[in-house]
Amino acid sequence: MNRRTFLASAAISPLFAHALSASQATKGRGGSGGGRLLYVGTYTNSAAGSKGIYAWRFDAATGKVTSLGLAGETDSPSWVVVHPNKRFLYAANELPPGENGAAATSGAVTAFSIDAASGKLTQTGRVKTNGLAPAHMLVDPTGKWAIVGNYGNGPGSEGTSVVVFAIGADGTLADTPKTQVRHAPKPKRLDPTAPPPKDGNPPTSHPHCVLLSPDSKYLLVAEKGWDEVVVYHFDAATGALTPNNPPSVQATRRAAAPRHLAWGKGGKVLYVAYEAGRAVSTFAWDAAKGTLTPLDTNSTLPPDAPQTGSCAEIEVHPDGNCLYVSNRGHNSLALFAIDQAKGTLTFKGTYPVGGTPRNFKIDPSGDYVFGEGQNNGVTVIFKIDRRTGELTKTDVTLDSPAPVCIAFV
Repeated sequence: MNRRTFLASAAISPLFAHALSASQATKGRGGSGGGRLLYVGTYTNSAAGSKGIYAWRFDAATGKVTSLGLAGETDSPSWVVVHPNKRFLYAANELPPGENGAAATSGAVTAFSIDAASGKLTQTGRVKTNGLAPAHMLVDPTGKWAIVGNYGNGPGSEGTSVVVFAIGADGTLADTPKTQVRHAPKPKRLDPTAPPPKDGNPPTSHPHCVLLSPDSKYLLVAEKGWDEVVVYHFDAATGALTPNNPPSVQATRRAAAPRHLAWGKGGKVLYVAYEAGRAVSTFAWDAAKGTLTPLDTNSTLPPDAPQTGSCAEIEVHPDGNCLYVSNRGHNSLALFAIDQAKGTLTFKGTYPVGGTPRNFKIDPSGDYVFGEGQNNGVTVIFKIDRRTGELTKTDVTLDSPAPVCIAFV
């Protein structure tokens, strides 16, 4: 099921429409004292009744969370990121198609200021992304640039691009992008005989994840439609993007649809989660040339599981000894051990999440992982064994309507 169909067909019980009220916030929640803020972005165009971004306070010492309710009202914030100075938050608004068959609505990015005491968000600006359905974004380490991936329309034939916005001292984005690189149609595929991804997306363009190299000299884009990871030179002084040579590397499986990317500890290897391929690949990274060399590819599903569904998120543990990938359909988190010398992976097993785990997030302490259930509105919290990466489900949950992304402050 492609992103647009999945978004349009989401049907979630109204039971969760009020689930983030302070009176029904969390099982096993702690008091209203200290802790780290976290924000949950949601889909608002579903039956769940969501209104935007919700805030929580998490105490890693006790593993308890406290709901702070609706932090900021905004439409379908499908990805949220926090500025390096922790004062601002940005939401990629994955807006739905226009009414009555009208053209799809331009995507947007909404900027907010963060009230550290209450967790409330105050909108300070909103800009159009000059594309459709922005699926992912980042803020560079200097805090001067926001980079957005416009996923495009269903066929992947329009509205697909990567855009770079300048960020002002007040945290707002410039009205127009400093740089825009269009991704469709592509004049020539690396392998024109390769079949289209099997999740329904045609072989055109669907830029998804955007990720800077550890030294911020390159921007990598997971291009589902092209079945490639695309590499650009990034100029942190001007915000310019120029194609690398070679400009991309193909997925290690045909029609795998690269979706999300993550660096290994030390930045010497890149891990790629394949949405349609239900697999994760390891690539060696040459920081001088900006090139990727495939090392291995592993299924994210147990051998005896139905080989259906799709992958979504991928994260490397801060200790660098393991990584996790979410399986939609199988509704689980897959655990892989990382070979510390080679960076290659060994499948260790899966842990049930439930409710279509689109996104998950390891908390900054490295002791817990939050696994979101988009279709049941429940985010479960696992305790991480720092030695093995194994997960133990706690009795603490976040009940939130149609959750799709998490950001810690």
